[in-house]
Amino acid sequence: MKDYSKTPVGHLYNLGILELPVAAAHCVHLTDDDMELMAKYNVKAVHCPSSNMKLASGFAPVDRMIDHGITVALGTDGAASSNNLSIFKELSLASLIAKAHTGNATALPAETAVRMATINGAEALMLQDKVGSLEPGKKADIQLIDMSGPHYYPKEDSLVHLVYSGYTGDVDTVIINGKIVMEHRKLTTIDLEQVYREVDKIAGEIK
Repeated sequence: MKDYSKTPVGHLYNLGILELPVAAAHCVHLTDDDMELMAKYNVKAVHCPSSNMKLASGFAPVDRMIDHGITVALGTDGAASSNNLSIFKELSLASLIAKAHTGNATALPAETAVRMATINGAEALMLQDKVGSLEPGKKADIQLIDMSGPHYYPKEDSLVHLVYSGYTGDVDTVIINGKIVMEHRKLTTIDLEQVYREVDKIAGEIK
């Protein structure tokens, strides 16, 4: 007979898994005991709101995880359950869902959402010494965002505009470790036409 008396987090704790570095995706169904264990063992949570909604998985208690001292990062999950893999979409959804789910309009403010998408993500991958923020000694991973569009006016709080009004198409240039991989919205290292052909070929083979 199977024993369902433990939560997944509790089971991982009993197996000793939490003593290792752990990044736990989704974390939709957590008890207070689970969150206390995650905080104690420095387990990082990766919140994927689009995937959770598309699969009807539920709503991760992000505000409560943060209150417990858990580092919460932002993710997209895979294309099968998140389609466009847009971190901009996740930024907005994460903040909006937190407000609707808790009934608190101040829950998960824009600054917190951006932190989840940047330095918290780096911490979840144990790369905080290399990426996640613009600092001397870290890799030059930079997005230049065009905020000239009408949805960024009036010019008040840039982070608020980014989270609630921004979208992927606003990204003008992307630099990875100092190398420009997209400039003025054009990819510099990928032949898109070839990619399209390969994708269509693969899709035809698996139908």
